[in-house]
Amino acid sequence: MMRVVKLVFLAAALLAPVVAPNGPFATYSGVSLKPPSPEHPFGTDRLARDELARVLYGAQISLYVGVVSVVMGLSIGSIIGALAGAFGGKVDELVPGPVAARFREMFPNGRPGAPLIPSE
Repeated sequence: MMRVVKLVFLAAALLAPVVAPNGPFATYSGVSLKPPSPEHPFGTDRLARDELARVLYGAQISLYVGVVSVVMGLSIGSIIGALAGAFGGKVDELVPGPVAARFREMFPNGRPGAPLIPSE
């Protein structure tokens, strides 16, 4: 079921120009703050912009940011892993330092989901 939801979200985001051809910034005179209707399925905002168009075009940006971040993480991780595999000890000693420091910063109690108990 979740796979279907993801595919619908992806298809709607990619087909935003077809579903909402006027774009997220197009205004419609006299229809500000209107409830959902056949012409505007999500209604309109106070500047008379179609909310469906804004959601679909926003989904495109979200998908783009997600893909770029995954590609960047994969690229950087692959380069660091290749260097650590090729040069061994020196790189192995350098990499865990900043990573462990960041992990301690994100999870002060040592693991995700641990309750934050103040020390006395």
